Amino acid sequence: MKARGSYLTDIERRVFIDATSGGYTANVGHSHPRIAAAIRSQISKMWGPHPRPQEVHLALAERLKQIAPGRLSAGLVGFCNSGSASIEFSMQTVRAYSGRPFFIAFTGAFHGTSAAALSLTTVSSRMRKNLPPHVSNVVFAPYPKSLASVSTHNSDDGGLDSLDQLRMILSTTVDPRQVAAIYTEPIQVHGGVIVPPDEYFKKLARLCHEYEILLVDDEAITGFGRTGKMFASEHWGVTPDVMCLAKPLAAGLPLGAVLGRKHIMRCYPGGGTFSGSAIAFACAITNIDIICQEHLVVNADRVGTYFMNRLRELSGKHERIEEVRGRGLLIGVQFRRHHGKPAAKLARKVARGCFRRGLLLSTTGINEDVLRITPPLTFTTALVDRSIDVIDDSMRHS
Repeated sequence: MKARGSYLTDIERRVFIDATSGGYTANVGHSHPRIAAAIRSQISKMWGPHPRPQEVHLALAERLKQIAPGRLSAGLVGFCNSGSASIEFSMQTVRAYSGRPFFIAFTGAFHGTSAAALSLTTVSSRMRKNLPPHVSNVVFAPYPKSLASVSTHNSDDGGLDSLDQLRMILSTTVDPRQVAAIYTEPIQVHGGVIVPPDEYFKKLARLCHEYEILLVDDEAITGFGRTGKMFASEHWGVTPDVMCLAKPLAAGLPLGAVLGRKHIMRCYPGGGTFSGSAIAFACAITNIDIICQEHLVVNADRVGTYFMNRLRELSGKHERIEEVRGRGLLIGVQFRRHHGKPAAKLARKVARGCFRRGLLLSTTGINEDVLRITPPLTFTTALVDRSIDVIDDSMRHS
């Protein structure tokens, strides 16, 4: 396929609107000329990841700290190759720092598919069936789910039920003084684009502070403007102790990062041979500059709000749409259960119909009954309107 902006062209010269961002990586769109120039600037200098640190490595670390929320702006950065690697190295880091053996993660979470990261991943039992969890001492708590529409900013109980169950786990299953960290996604993407109630994360942060448990925020998908904030945790005014970054960091080139408070990150074990590619680092710096200079965070918020409003209008025509939820250009369309069963078949049919009509999107959720819409942050309202027409037509024929 050839790629440009928000479009992809296949080998048969069919043109598609890409509402997947190439697997969440192309926040600035495909084939951005400044990204291409950043690649060329490094090819003539050095191919391999060594020696380091080079100027480009230090520059990216400083750039990440400049955009980091709260106290993380005074932290340290460790680099690796991917989102899974950022989770694995952060697990080593927080255990080494705290001296505590246990982790808590949430049901429905996706933190990666490598052995340790998979130990925190419960979005699908199929992912775990052929590789038993590699890391022991992981306890799972329920993730809060509010069926309230994002547009109303209401919540059911502020996540109190989920927090009560977490406290019960700390009372009955694992001593909180043995828990190194709680791992969370600010929005559960693979779990179905689940947006927590507004007050939940502040209450979770207070619980972590109460027991001196570290809070680790997985922003591998939600980071770099995707949700209408540079990092999704900023929606709730919470700064984690450690933040894991990947996918859109280097505009599609392999690069991950762990950003954390200085005294914690001094235990970071290091990210491996290929975690210092100057090409990927140069792309990451340019990528961040594009997001900031082209005001793509603001655009994601504005166009995402428009997209969700248009989808809610569409739900008035199609009763099988139960809910539209998300933040910015991270959107989920939940289909209504049919005869008591998840509407996974309908979701797949709609997605396939959109593909045939020139729109790329995907399904997600524990039951695979949610349409996942994650276009580049360069998306326009005109592209939204075209996408809505395609989704509407696909649903009418599904």
